[in-house]
Amino acid sequence: TRPLFAHQADAFRHVASTQAVEKPSLVITAGTGAGKTEAFLLPILAGLWKQPRAANEHGMRCLILYPMNALVTDQVTRLYELLQDQDKLSLFHFTSETPENDRDAKPEERWKPCRRWSREAARASIPDIVITNYSMLEYMLCRPKDREFFGPALRYIVLDEAHLYTGTLAAEITLLLRRVRDRCGVTPPPL
Repeated sequence: TRPLFAHQADAFRHVASTQAVEKPSLVITAGTGAGKTEAFLLPILAGLWKQPRAANEHGMRCLILYPMNALVTDQVTRLYELLQDQDKLSLFHFTSETPENDRDAKPEERWKPCRRWSREAARASIPDIVITNYSMLEYMLCRPKDREFFGPALRYIVLDEAHLYTGTLAAEITLLLRRVRDRCGVTPPPL
């Protein structure tokens, strides 16, 4: 109901004007509360909406990484508010606090079908968007039961709060993202 800020509109235009084979990389910097999340989220949602998962593609289509669970919770709530009244895109947050199965989900965690309630439900029907932290991503890569999250459908990776990744942590995140890319069998150009 409000117009986009200039950096949000610029990000959206940049992504929309780029050919499908030349996925753009963006670095968005702005002050706290300036709408950086929408600047990356709106173009991604538009791209996922416009280009549905191909019949032979499996795995998540978008991975959003946050450095802390509190940020994961904040952002998944925000994203769920955008997606709850549709059935084309799905999401899941995967943290240490995510219930293993649906019966362990608290009543307030029983969301509409676009959001998976538990790890078990997400494994049974891999969501389009997975929001997690880098520690949990490491565990997901190591656990055989989570292998279905990784496949050639991956199109977007978001590193929110990227300014926190410096030194050794930045090197570890770089290697972690290479492992994700290799596990999914995708190359940098379409990602």
